[in-house]
Amino acid sequence: MAQFKKYGCFRMYRKGIIEKAEVYYQSGDLTHALQLWVAVVRDGIPPAIRKDILQKAISAAYCMASMKDYLWCCVQLMPSQPLAEQGFRAVLHSTVPPPPFAATEVTTAQSFAFHKGIRESPLFLFPES
Repeated sequence: MAQFKKYGCFRMYRKGIIEKAEVYYQSGDLTHALQLWVAVVRDGIPPAIRKDILQKAISAAYCMASMKDYLWCCVQLMPSQPLAEQGFRAVLHSTVPPPPFAATEVTTAQSFAFHKGIRESPLFLFPES
């Protein structure tokens, strides 16, 4: 941020915003991290960086159970990632989408809850059947 203030370079400003979002993500403040990532992606950045940021944003949206942000990230990632399309289709069919992150990042309790099919998911409220 200091270099942006000194030189006015928007690349450094975006880099600072991305680093700030990473810090928020690591500290568990997913809401602020997601807001910053979405703002940076909407600014128009190179595709390689954009894909990496969107992958982190979709993970944060999934963990926060933010339906709007999850779907927005899915639509943005669809051309490059088939898993995003599967997640989008799952939402359209009113089912819980697969986690957008690697299986190694999921704890045993989370995996058990997902495979057991717990219907009290904050992301989706299913009618009692």
